[in-house]
Amino acid sequence: MSISEERRQKIFSLLDDLASHDRDEVEDEFSKCDRSAIDDLVAELLDRDEVKSCETSDAFADLIYELREQKRNWSRQLGKLLISVEELTKRNEKQAARQEIESFASACSAPFYKEIALNEKSKLE
Repeated sequence: MSISEERRQKIFSLLDDLASHDRDEVEDEFSKCDRSAIDDLVAELLDRDEVKSCETSDAFADLIYELREQKRNWSRQLGKLLISVEELTKRNEKQAARQEIESFASACSAPFYKEIALNEKSKLE
């Protein structure tokens, strides 16, 4: 599923806002939160096989914190990958850069970050 960049910025901003609050405040947002935004966040940041039920305020809070952690983790790892790929490319080691991207993509459970990495790989070909 591909969403617009504007929508992605909106839902990532929502996630950052929700996850910055303590658990009680996040649980209070359960009944007010836009479910389509949460569905989009899940689609962007979690492998579909990992999706958990979000039918209670407690499960909702767990999901929000898990999504925040996924976003942080994969963002950091992607940043490191892009720096490494740039260095390898400057040294004309494109095959090694492709291999690093493939390794990242196979390990990455966040479709959004995996897509960015694979786009970088296509630029090397």
